[in-house]
Amino acid sequence: MKLTSLIKYDLSQFNFEANDKKEALDKLTTVRVIPPLFVASGIAGALSMMFGVVSKAPHGGIFAVIAKGVTNPVMYLLALLVGTVVGALLLMVSLKTNNKK
Repeated sequence: MKLTSLIKYDLSQFNFEANDKKEALDKLTTVRVIPPLFVASGIAGALSMMFGVVSKAPHGGIFAVIAKGVTNPVMYLLALLVGTVVGALLLMVSLKTNNKK
């Protein structure tokens, strides 16, 4: 299986309904929002792996920490915090360039 077939991404999967004059802007915003979120979640995941955090409930997020399903909750929360800050900063930059046009 080719790597490109694993990474295939189609923005048409996301159905953002905009029935007003801003439909084109909404589609542009979609393209500007999703990539920063990919980067931020990748950074958070890479940091948690680098810190050696093991989650017994990988789908649990913050609730896995509360339920003690994470081996190193402090480092897990640090990775989550760093990913959140990076995502917020990237979104601010991405959406700010959208407003300048």
